[in-house]
Amino acid sequence: MAIDRAPGVYVISEDEVGIVYKKFGSPLPSNRQIALNGEMGWQVDTLGPGRHFHSPLSYKVVKQKAIQINKDEIGLVTANDGASLPTGKMFGKVVEECDDFQDGRAFIKNGGQRGRQLGILRNGIYRINTQLFSVEISKITSIYDYEIGLVEAKDGKPLPIGKTFGDAVECNNFEDGQAFINNGGYRGQQLKILTTGKYAINTELFKIKRVELIKIRVNEVGLVEARDGQPLPLGQNFGKVVECGTFQDAEAFINNGGQQGNQLAIIPPGIHYINTELFKVHNVPLINIRSGEIGLVIAQDGAELPPGQILAKAVDCDNFQNAEAFLNNGGQQGKQRAILTEGYYRINTELFTVVTTDNAQQYGLKPEQLKVYRVESGKIGIVTTFDGKPLPRGDIAGPVIEGHNKFQQPQEFIDKAGYRGLQEEFIEEGFWSLNPWFVEVEQVPLTNIKTGTVGVLISNVGKNSQANQEKTTYGSRFPIVPIGYKGIQNIPIEAGTHPINTRVKSIVIVPAHEITLEWTNRDKPATNYDSNLKTLELRSKDGFVLKLEVTQVINIAPKNSPKMISRVGSPNANSFQPVEEQGGVLSPLSNGAVKYSSIKNLVNRVLASMVDNYFRNSAQDYNALDFLQQREQIQERATEHIKSALNAYGVEAVGTFINQIGLPAELQHLIQTPTINDNLNSLEKFLLWCAGADHHILAQKECLTERYKYTAIGTTVLLTSTTAIFSGGYALFTVFGSVAASCVGGTFWSFIVFNLDRFLILSSKRKETELNLNLPFIAATSLRLLIALLLSFVVAKPLELRLFEKEINQKIEQDKNETAKEKLNEPIKELEQEIQALNTEKDKYKNEWRDAENAANAEAEGTQGTGQFGKGIVYKDKRNYADEIKEKFIELDNKVKDKEEKIENLRQERNLILQSPESNLEQLNQEKIDKESNGFLARLVALEELSKDDPNIRNINWLITALFVTIEISPILVKLLSGKGPYDYLLEQKESQEVYNEYFRIQKEQRLQLSEGNSKQYMKKIKEFEE
Repeated sequence: MAIDRAPGVYVISEDEVGIVYKKFGSPLPSNRQIALNGEMGWQVDTLGPGRHFHSPLSYKVVKQKAIQINKDEIGLVTANDGASLPTGKMFGKVVEECDDFQDGRAFIKNGGQRGRQLGILRNGIYRINTQLFSVEISKITSIYDYEIGLVEAKDGKPLPIGKTFGDAVECNNFEDGQAFINNGGYRGQQLKILTTGKYAINTELFKIKRVELIKIRVNEVGLVEARDGQPLPLGQNFGKVVECGTFQDAEAFINNGGQQGNQLAIIPPGIHYINTELFKVHNVPLINIRSGEIGLVIAQDGAELPPGQILAKAVDCDNFQNAEAFLNNGGQQGKQRAILTEGYYRINTELFTVVTTDNAQQYGLKPEQLKVYRVESGKIGIVTTFDGKPLPRGDIAGPVIEGHNKFQQPQEFIDKAGYRGLQEEFIEEGFWSLNPWFVEVEQVPLTNIKTGTVGVLISNVGKNSQANQEKTTYGSRFPIVPIGYKGIQNIPIEAGTHPINTRVKSIVIVPAHEITLEWTNRDKPATNYDSNLKTLELRSKDGFVLKLEVTQVINIAPKNSPKMISRVGSPNANSFQPVEEQGGVLSPLSNGAVKYSSIKNLVNRVLASMVDNYFRNSAQDYNALDFLQQREQIQERATEHIKSALNAYGVEAVGTFINQIGLPAELQHLIQTPTINDNLNSLEKFLLWCAGADHHILAQKECLTERYKYTAIGTTVLLTSTTAIFSGGYALFTVFGSVAASCVGGTFWSFIVFNLDRFLILSSKRKETELNLNLPFIAATSLRLLIALLLSFVVAKPLELRLFEKEINQKIEQDKNETAKEKLNEPIKELEQEIQALNTEKDKYKNEWRDAENAANAEAEGTQGTGQFGKGIVYKDKRNYADEIKEKFIELDNKVKDKEEKIENLRQERNLILQSPESNLEQLNQEKIDKESNGFLARLVALEELSKDDPNIRNINWLITALFVTIEISPILVKLLSGKGPYDYLLEQKESQEVYNEYFRIQKEQRLQLSEGNSKQYMKKIKEFEE
């Protein structure tokens, strides 16, 4: 428009502001740069959008672009006029009434101050008097991902002495500078930080330093040192743990009493927003204890160790990962009892030094000591501890302490009063996590108790027993005690491999097999148990010197071995001594064997003098020839005496045998060998042989009466076996139907009966004990009579079958007809059972069919199911299901009708057969019925049934059986009930001599097993022995 171009007309557009300068007027006050009251100079008021008229003679109007602040910018404002800043202040206060510096008059009237302003301009368009305000546009503060902003305030209250960081105040993350000042914000470094985001911050007031976030990787921990906080108390090395969000809340750290210096708390893996001006963070790797290794720990802080304590106690601190718990629970400085096992640990390495295989040598250890300790197969580990209570005086090892998991939990061991030093408890084969500062392990082999031996355990540890020790000449200082007490354990250790702590317990090996000792002058290896035993030289009552060779067989029952060791005394060898046999004549019983010093002690200390003294004293009661003739009685008495004497030592005397009695030369001519005249004929010898008697002895005149008795017994045995021929032959004929087979079988059966009868009589011997009522005799007699009764029944039964053959055949024929009828009914019964099962299943389907029909109809009517009326998809599914059930029902019903028809046909066939039994029953399975009904067992059953029905048959049965029982047991009863006669004594003497001869034969054969290198010398010795 033309008016807009007229002089004095000024058009201000929307994006402009008009700044007015007055050319004439009163001068400005000296402290003013902007006119408030029409003075000459730049006017405080501006011209907004529109037409304005100002005389060009009096005014100059300068149009300027309005200040535009984009969204990622701020405007920093400096006021060129206003009140002076108070002393110490660097920024002018915010004047709310000035409309973001667009109303200069309001700014000045409301106390706006000259200089840099706390207030800033944010995103927008501002019509500001640029003569009053200078605006500097700058970027907003951006904190990117993985960054934080550290803030330093250039204005605010001065920090108190000793304080390094300004407290956090409410100021909208430093975007409200006025609030920061008003709320007492401090000048300098700030506790509060800026996290990821964009901030409209007055960068003239706040200096922002962007730094990376603290990143702790998964295999690291962060160790923290605080540069501000309360000073550490005297003697405290680490700052206590306070609630501060893993050091991300610096204000909470200070407010909650956080302390300067190294911190107990650590930073776990992750991203952490930490004020790195306040906290210095060191990334250190996790403690890695590799598989098969352990870690030892040294604490740099904690309570002092009490005097005498070697290692610091274990406390609950999550494997040293909770430093606060370690100190709060009384953790102590120095080397720790607790260890680290395989795994990764987040440990504050400023507080705890961890010793691993990598740095073991720096701490005086070998890397292998930091390995999981392995006790090898076949060994045990004997343990010595370096910490605990001192052992009581006189004790050599600490007792077993329960609950420390084989020394893997030292604190449990100490808490339960474990002792320092050698331990009774040991560790078995396996892998063990042991603290080498706490224990030392020595591996020893398992104790092997060989087969045929037991081990007597002598314990030097355990509770003291009040048991009285059995008195012994040899001064065994250990009583027999239960397990757990100090002394000889009352239960021996059986053969096998056993874990035994041989540093506190010793094992004495005792053989559990029979041991034969010989008193003879023959050469024996020096290692033999009987090497010192020589032929006994005895003086008889009539003054002759007898040379007696004796054999003593002993056995030590395992349960008695502790008693033997207690009485005889512990040998100086604690196990066994393998012997290398070289040269000389070896004892057959010890060739290649292992010798045990426990038996050597028994022989040398007890048995040698016991046997020698008994036979010396006994010989003085007999003349020389009487001693020879009564050797059996002397041997029996010696056996009883030595058995009784050795029993007190826990040793069983199995037998004492007089081998050879050497008479002086002047008595040899008196010994004559008697002769026997055998004048028996062949029949008598055969009958005596049938009776199991020795006809050579019965031929002597002293046995004339007994010869007749044994002849009668033999005749009875022969007659019984003869009867068995017919009995067995008939029984076999009923089975095979062959005469030849029956004859052969009957003869064989007679031979068996004959030998059984002869064995029973031969083994029946009368013992010379009062009334013969001892338990072994009664048991043996009863068993023989029981066998005889069984034989009599076996022989009698076939004869009874032959006597009642006609009656038995009639009974069997009757049973055949009954069996045939049952066979006819079997198919009918089977079909009836099948029909019953089908009817059960048919009823089941009938019920299901009814339910399915009802469900389909209800679905169609809409009363059930979907509730919709009509025959839809659901109805069709239910109808199909009902039809399927109906078809199955009809199918089962047809099967039932078919089987009922079959039953009717079978019944008609059965009736036809039964109407003419004479022809049809004989043809029906006749061969099968005959096989089942004519056998031996069937005839026995038939006889039993006849006996029940007919008393006459039953009585005759019993009479025949009683007859054969009498015949069968009479020889045994005659022999057992008759007195012991000359034949019995002569037979015992002969058998005794044969036993001695057999013993010497075995001795000779065993000696012949010597090595080839010693055979010549051995044969020379044998010749001398035989002569």
